[in-house]
Amino acid sequence: MSGLQIFSSNQSAFIESLKVQGFTQGSCEKTQSFFRVFEIFLRETKRLNSSDIFSISVIDIFFQWKSENANYKPFKRYYCSTIRYEIGLLLKWYLSRSNDAIYDRCQFSLATTQYLETKSHRPSQWSKSILRISRRFSEYAERNKIKDLRKISDDRVNIFISECAGRSRTSRKNYSKQRESLFRYTIIKYFYYLNSREIIVFQAPVPAHEHTKLGALIDQYINYCRDHRGDKLNTIRRKRRILGKFDHYITHSAISVPAEIKIIHIDTFTTTYFPSEQKKTIIEVNAVLRPFLRYLYFEKQMPSNLSALIVSPRVYAMAHIPKFLTHDEIRPILQEELSNKSKLRRQAIVRLIFFTGIRASEVASLHFDDIDWEKKQAVIRDRKNAQDMIVVLPDPVIEVLYDYIRIARPQHCPDRHLFYSGHAPLRPLTPKAVGLIVSYALQDHGMKGNPHRLRHTYAQNLLDSGSSIDQIQVLLGHKNASSTRIYAKTSMLRMRQYVVDNYV
Repeated sequence: MSGLQIFSSNQSAFIESLKVQGFTQGSCEKTQSFFRVFEIFLRETKRLNSSDIFSISVIDIFFQWKSENANYKPFKRYYCSTIRYEIGLLLKWYLSRSNDAIYDRCQFSLATTQYLETKSHRPSQWSKSILRISRRFSEYAERNKIKDLRKISDDRVNIFISECAGRSRTSRKNYSKQRESLFRYTIIKYFYYLNSREIIVFQAPVPAHEHTKLGALIDQYINYCRDHRGDKLNTIRRKRRILGKFDHYITHSAISVPAEIKIIHIDTFTTTYFPSEQKKTIIEVNAVLRPFLRYLYFEKQMPSNLSALIVSPRVYAMAHIPKFLTHDEIRPILQEELSNKSKLRRQAIVRLIFFTGIRASEVASLHFDDIDWEKKQAVIRDRKNAQDMIVVLPDPVIEVLYDYIRIARPQHCPDRHLFYSGHAPLRPLTPKAVGLIVSYALQDHGMKGNPHRLRHTYAQNLLDSGSSIDQIQVLLGHKNASSTRIYAKTSMLRMRQYVVDNYV
């Protein structure tokens, strides 16, 4: 079977898989139009039997071919919404229906409306675009005192197009880049689909960091942390993010090998890439650099161990008070009207964190199998301290979770994650998405914060109810007791304020 036959024969199955993921009919039609254009390119460039069809390079060649064939307009359905097409359509329709070419704004608008009615157009994006361009062109014609539409030249149309492009929120150039990005994403996703069915062998492009000075060593270190140290996924991501910046700094410096790295370079990197960050951020960066430099020393990539020379700023455990919500602040959030599916999902996440104190990452990793509906409890797995824990789910949490599953959760989810995205492609929520959902919930009620603010509120409620620091440490999943003792400061401050209010 030739490469083109493989490319064509599996498209219908791929489209069906997109529908299962929640993509709309319009998105599937757009994907099919991409495929048609790509097949024309494959035929014209005679790549029928080449295995190079299923590679990244062929996509780059396609865009080069498309730019060289300027007269070829493959996206006919898409290009009908361009300004030039709409202006030509409106002029042609008006001139064919009016008795003379003398411009009349009312007749011009009426002709546009009649055209849409004859084509049975509903209030779609295209019809709205035509009406919008009609109104703008009418303003342009009156402003430039145009009376005879037959005398409109290409220069006039180009001037009008430039004015419209200046008004539009997204310029045509940027929109073309978005279109190219969408095309590239669609084709690569199709290649991944064929690879998952073992029809072709497709590998992603080589990451850019492999061509840097520390890229290979960073990959070795990350594998070591995952396989031997047992680091969690979030820890791996944080280390890769910070080490990636360090790699960028070393690559663009005069350093050629790791053995040339000095402590002055570490200090320069910290002050350059994190100039105005808080002390805790600098401590986190240094905590990632120290074991990495120690690893390079043990691997004999560096002549000396620089990790002992890195000094972090001093931060006192009781210097900052954890911010929490009062009863008056949290009450309207828990009682908000659940007018749509998005708010129902948001309420389920907010109540889950507020009543159990779990982290955003633990919310994102929650599965159906982790919840015991009869006992009203859930098992929290993959915790930050690597220990599973059972939490009790109060009735307010059970009720909103039940409503979310029954009403708001997508029906055809590929796995048993509890919280899913509300739009295509259907996929489990990430910890970052959970954080944004909670932040928007607080923002809608005039407050700033993130899931950790709800977690602090949970801890404060435990402290107010008489729970000990040791009990709070277990419920919050803190590995180190010093992380929990910070809540003792809020308790002391509140007791001090109580004495001042009542006895002074």
